[in-house]
Amino acid sequence: MTDQSKKKKILSAPEEDNYMTSSNSGDDSYMLVRDLMNPDVRTIAPNARLTEAVALMAKCDISCLLVENEHAVIGIITNEDLRKIVTEYSKDNVSELLVSDIMASPIKSVPPDMSVLLAGRIVDSQKFNRLPVIENNKLVGLITQKNILMAVKNSLLAEEENNFRLMESSRSCIFTTSIDGVVTYINPALMNLLGIESKQEIIGQKFLPKNFWIDKKQKETFYHELKNGSIDTMEVILRNSNADTLYCTLFFTFTNNDKGQIAGCQGIIYDVTDQKELVELRETQQQLKQSRQRYRNLVENTSDWIWEMDDKYAYTYSSPSVDDLLGITTEQVLGQTPFDLLASAQDENSIENLQNTLTTHAPFKKLEKNFLHADRSVVVLQTSGEPIEDSAGNFKGYRGISRDITTRKKAEQILNEAHLELIEINKQLESKTKKTAKPKRKSATKK
Repeated sequence: MTDQSKKKKILSAPEEDNYMTSSNSGDDSYMLVRDLMNPDVRTIAPNARLTEAVALMAKCDISCLLVENEHAVIGIITNEDLRKIVTEYSKDNVSELLVSDIMASPIKSVPPDMSVLLAGRIVDSQKFNRLPVIENNKLVGLITQKNILMAVKNSLLAEEENNFRLMESSRSCIFTTSIDGVVTYINPALMNLLGIESKQEIIGQKFLPKNFWIDKKQKETFYHELKNGSIDTMEVILRNSNADTLYCTLFFTFTNNDKGQIAGCQGIIYDVTDQKELVELRETQQQLKQSRQRYRNLVENTSDWIWEMDDKYAYTYSSPSVDDLLGITTEQVLGQTPFDLLASAQDENSIENLQNTLTTHAPFKKLEKNFLHADRSVVVLQTSGEPIEDSAGNFKGYRGISRDITTRKKAEQILNEAHLELIEINKQLESKTKKTAKPKRKSATKK
């Protein structure tokens, strides 16, 4: 082995394929390369014989060597390279090969303070699944694609476990279903409401099994609207396992798959059976507004705009999606009323219609109004709302959901215009046909 190949090791740590730090359980978007890199990196000179590289890798039980020339990393040699050489060269020829003959070069490097996600993109952009880590022109470690993938996986698992703990400990009755209405999750609060002892009594069955429904039509309506992605809120009458009647409000947000298609829903059941439970519901709603982060998977990840307003119709809560819909922040919405956000071109009858709807303090569905975007464009929102009442039944405001139907309305307008144009063309064609079809006068014949 050459003197250059015997130069110092840089730090020490386990082999990279088995290395994993305790920081891997954190958020991978804030994790740095130094948290995952292997500081135990073996190097070899480019003019060293290949047999020396093989011996060094076998002795240290490692899968790769970085090729370093005058303290600069110029390439990499891996077990995969060695296996390829064995199949392509004879034993005599292999003994004459140098490291520089088979090393992969050039190779990109990353600094230790780079984020793991960015380093992952760099790994994906090249044919090597390892990256040397360079700090102050000095080799300080090695990070592999496997390290990065494991870190991301652990982070996602940690976040999923945290969300699961929040739902499990929530006093709100939470459930999830597939697009066909099959229950995939219920939390202990919902189990308690329904009076069941095991989740398996519900999970895997249609929401909910028929023995919990009093009104069969309500059950059929729920399945139909869920499959069409058109359900927002729904008032239902259920019964628990003890045959007690439960008056409930169901609130839904839809979940999408990686193609943006509706894959199912997440929902909360509010029990409003009596005044005592109604007071507890309002307290839960207040806690929900104070800790929205706990319920972001149910409210703030939907593209629809979830909002609440007080008895003066001023917004007291707004989900972040209002930024995408109207180009304004949540903070800018709070304190404003729907009338402040309507498009200036909104006719007086439409404004009066909205005012009359709100002053009834009754539920409303699919109310269509033109709102003004921050860029001065008009956005058509379809809105549904439910009144909020205190324990005495006094009106305290509205809670509701709005969704953007601008594209649909434009398409309808185009179709209507095309239809009217077609009618006009048909009229013109009919007129021309009548003119050309007039009978000719008969000429007088001589007797």
